[in-house]
Amino acid sequence: VFELDAFVTERVQVTMVRFGVEIAEHGEGVQPVVVRLYAGELAGPWVLRAETTHMVEDQYLGLDVVPITALFAAHETMIVEIEPVDDGAASPAGNRFFIGTNRWGETAPSYLASRVLGDPDPTPYSAIGAGYPDMAVVMTVFGDTGCEADCDGSGSLDLFDLVCFQSAYASGDPVADCDGSGTLDLFDFLCFQNKFGAGCD
Repeated sequence: VFELDAFVTERVQVTMVRFGVEIAEHGEGVQPVVVRLYAGELAGPWVLRAETTHMVEDQYLGLDVVPITALFAAHETMIVEIEPVDDGAASPAGNRFFIGTNRWGETAPSYLASRVLGDPDPTPYSAIGAGYPDMAVVMTVFGDTGCEADCDGSGSLDLFDLVCFQSAYASGDPVADCDGSGTLDLFDFLCFQNKFGAGCD
């Protein structure tokens, strides 16, 4: 869970997620995990912004990098979910995937949820069993505030950026809050037009 206003003052285009892998074992030597990016509060509702399936090779104490893109407003909360997929191909020892953690303490709470174990709601590691207060999930989200007028993230300004902004505005998406006021209004259109007119460096 990332409170973006602690890191950025304008909207951000996420470009990739890097996460630690404590151990990954699979009968095929590689296993799928689904990486999802949501906007919303932890208690819900969550709005899916991006999803991709990533193949994790068998490893011990490694890092995996997943290219994934999504646009977030500076005042939003971003939730990153990493879900191993049971594809039915078992290794002799059984399939295992444990996300990488360290004992340096959390800079922000890390959560675990498991529909299989009957606990589908995100629970802080510090509240699991006897608690793991010193455990922190190893994860870094990379992004760029880049050119705010490039609404669709294509790398260039064109008609599709105008359509992207209008669609975001019409659906009430906080990404359309161009002036950062917390509400969507005429000033957001003016703000976006000014940024679009100024172009990207």
